[in-house]
Amino acid sequence: MEKLSVLEILDAVKGQLLSGDENICVSGVSIDSRTVETGELFFALKGENTDGHQYVVSAIDAGAAGVVVSDDVCIPEGCSAAVIKVDDVLWAFGDLAAYYRRKFDVKVIGITGSVGKTSTKEMLASILERKWKVLKNAMNYNNEIGVPLTIFRMDSSHEVLILEMAMRGLGEIRRLASIAKPDIGVITNIGVSHIERLGSQSAIAEAKCELLDELPTDGIAILNAEDGYFPVVCKRYTGKIVSFGSSEDADVIGTRIKVSNNGRCDFVVLIEGGAIDVKLPVPGSHNVYNALAAAAVSVAMGVDLFTVRDGLESFDLPAMRMELVESKGGYGILNDAYNANPASMSAALRTLHALKDRNRKIAVLGDMLELGDYGPKAHKDIGSMVSGYGIDMLATVGELARKIADGARDKGFPEDSIRSYSSSAEAGIDLKNLVAKGDVVLVKGSRGMKMEQIVRSLLDG
Repeated sequence: MEKLSVLEILDAVKGQLLSGDENICVSGVSIDSRTVETGELFFALKGENTDGHQYVVSAIDAGAAGVVVSDDVCIPEGCSAAVIKVDDVLWAFGDLAAYYRRKFDVKVIGITGSVGKTSTKEMLASILERKWKVLKNAMNYNNEIGVPLTIFRMDSSHEVLILEMAMRGLGEIRRLASIAKPDIGVITNIGVSHIERLGSQSAIAEAKCELLDELPTDGIAILNAEDGYFPVVCKRYTGKIVSFGSSEDADVIGTRIKVSNNGRCDFVVLIEGGAIDVKLPVPGSHNVYNALAAAAVSVAMGVDLFTVRDGLESFDLPAMRMELVESKGGYGILNDAYNANPASMSAALRTLHALKDRNRKIAVLGDMLELGDYGPKAHKDIGSMVSGYGIDMLATVGELARKIADGARDKGFPEDSIRSYSSSAEAGIDLKNLVAKGDVVLVKGSRGMKMEQIVRSLLDG
């Protein structure tokens, strides 16, 4: 981060200086008193389990040049740190990030959608890094805290900023986009993630479209031509729209898709004026659409097709996302344990089905959370797909996931090939005694199910 004066900060966050010198500068931001470095500005954020105001003195002792608070705090006598009071620390955190972002002449791409955000971000970064200096979200820094933290990592050397934007309710994407001010907005698709909070898929579409509302009139919207809400979404933006998909009506087309025995896809990207052959390095035919979205952004930014191909063929996904690893016991684990919703669960089953060079195919599926009243039916629908994907054994984890087992039974899946567990810990202990050399095991469930415990157990098996 490049330095900001306390005077600038006061103006950006509409704060009141309680003590300290408005002319001093801060060299970074922190939200964790344990990692504060000398010269940083500490934001006393309030979370579900802790209140940053309890650690203001610790932050100052660690060398913080200033602190941002909303409550009254006791500051040590003789303290030289700037104490800035605001109405809402989290809101001020975003306001300062918005101010900081506007200091730089950088191309910003915002990416949202029910599934595929992270994969699209990683693919796009792999392409654009070949031409420009790129900054992107690390890990899951995609919310009202993570997006500002990413922006604060920017300096004058960066030319492109890629921001994955997540949400759990209405108004959250709008807030992130108002902070980041993207030039290009990508909506990968509109599914039913977080339907428990939003109530309907139409409300989810409305929330995703908040990204388009914040685009400038000379910006670009990158949209999925095969998404059911495509016609609705198109009406929300009056600027340039670039569509992607496998149909001839799309602007960026994926065609001649071939899935190899290891689940990876070869396909052709067609764009007006050219075509490229692409071989993706990760399994899953759904990744073709993520690749098309990344290609659409890249071409819109003037990147040549050969650079697009090179970037797509060499990107890496973060851990626990379609990660095919081999265990000590000689069986494969398709680790997609990071999170789950109906669309991504279905895609994972298709990927498992595509792995042809294995013996048995075992699906270990956990609860899909935040689906509200739709949850039981969604889980049962996933279960009804199991037989059609050639699964040899089904294991469910959690109470909701028992509906997956019910759906499989209703479609004639053999009872003796079904296991149901209450927790990931229980499943991990039992399953490592059931899998055998040459098998492949898909592990997938919502973040709250801690399905990575199963992966760790199986890796040691």
